[in-house]
Amino acid sequence: MKNSNLTPREISPAELSESEAADPNSLAGVTARLARWGRIAPSGLARVEYVSVRARETVLASLRHEFQAQNIPFHEIELTPETPAEQHVLRLRETLGSLPPGVVSITGLSRAFPPETPLLESLGTLNRNRDTLVHLPLRQIWWMQGEMAATFRLYNPDFDRFFLVRLYLTEIPPISHTAHPQTMLPEGELLSEEEAEQTAHYYSERFQNALEQKRSLSELMNLCTNVIKPLRLSGRIDEAGKRQRQMFMTMKTAGYAPDEFLNEEECLATMNLRDAQSLKEMAYLRWQQGYPQKSQHLIEGELAVLRRLQPGGHREIVQSLNNLGVLAGDQGNYSESETFHKKSLTIRRASLPDGHPDIAESLNNLAELYESQGRTTEAEPLYNEALQIRRASLPDGHPDIANSLNNLALLYESQGRYTEAEPLYNEALKIRRASLPDGHPDIANSLNNLAALYESQGRYPEAEPLYNE
Repeated sequence: MKNSNLTPREISPAELSESEAADPNSLAGVTARLARWGRIAPSGLARVEYVSVRARETVLASLRHEFQAQNIPFHEIELTPETPAEQHVLRLRETLGSLPPGVVSITGLSRAFPPETPLLESLGTLNRNRDTLVHLPLRQIWWMQGEMAATFRLYNPDFDRFFLVRLYLTEIPPISHTAHPQTMLPEGELLSEEEAEQTAHYYSERFQNALEQKRSLSELMNLCTNVIKPLRLSGRIDEAGKRQRQMFMTMKTAGYAPDEFLNEEECLATMNLRDAQSLKEMAYLRWQQGYPQKSQHLIEGELAVLRRLQPGGHREIVQSLNNLGVLAGDQGNYSESETFHKKSLTIRRASLPDGHPDIAESLNNLAELYESQGRTTEAEPLYNEALQIRRASLPDGHPDIANSLNNLALLYESQGRYTEAEPLYNEALKIRRASLPDGHPDIANSLNNLAALYESQGRYPEAEPLYNE
């Protein structure tokens, strides 16, 4: 059943025609690629990993219009919640087998299975029956959200290899006139409070059922962090911490040792990739709670597991190095921070195509470190290159572009280059007003920065309304 407060918009034909050059993870980029694949592929499977239900509904609204205009049959299947996997297989086999050639959208996987049944068991049922689902004259689009997508990839590789089209929908459509504000966090993901609470509730039920079934500590920790993550991503850090403490106490009462899982080095030697994700999520929580040393310890543990299980230049390894660099800088360990950031940048330049947004992230973080030490002549070219990459690789109006503009403007202002700083501050403010919900702290940050610039020049009538806002 669809969420009644979703009001998806359609991507315009002009956006579709231009979006092949857009960010492939954007609303327009994902829509264009699915529309093109739906027109030319005779059959096959596409997997779309997404963050926000509203983003998914926005793309689906556009696909309905696009395929209708092309006279391509477009069918939609929503899996019924909390239903045994065997029943899903039977329904899918019957429904897919009766459809005429066309495009099929399959949603609802994240809440499809009974919470009392281990998720891996349910996914295993799908995996064993994959051949009856995939060899059909249809173009199937399977939508997978967050942790479900990660678990599916990790534990269903035989099924996963049939997805020849793999897309990542990371853009979130702006919220307007809603009682559920959004928050953007350092890693760039957004969730509304409603989406966060729904996801946390779903995994809380799974956690309780896994605890009653005396599942492994590894599985319980994974479910625990799945409860925490959406709350954290919606800005509810105190609530995320409260739930984490409650779940840890419940595990301890049942005879588990979650603190040892996080802190004992001997545990790292037997950890898997799912455990590494749990360590990272706990590190992000500690980071945002204001405990950088605890966060650093957890990231170091995650990195040790990743280095044992992944190739040297793997994206997650580089992200861990980047995180350690930021944490070291936050604690004043500048030499250590510089080493991490330079290593992260070197690996990304060597392993990613020129102009990749991840390279911009490393450039920006190294520049921030240099600026914090007063090394502005070293910071400026890095900020400029990061801004250039983000302008070229991200859609116009992306919040990361605003972040780069703001950082460069702050540098110029610190050097007394007010005429160069002002247009950058203004552009950053314009982007943030357009892309973020009213009242977002980044908008306040831009207003304050621009007001301070005016004040430093004695332009008090221009500064006052910005400070007041």
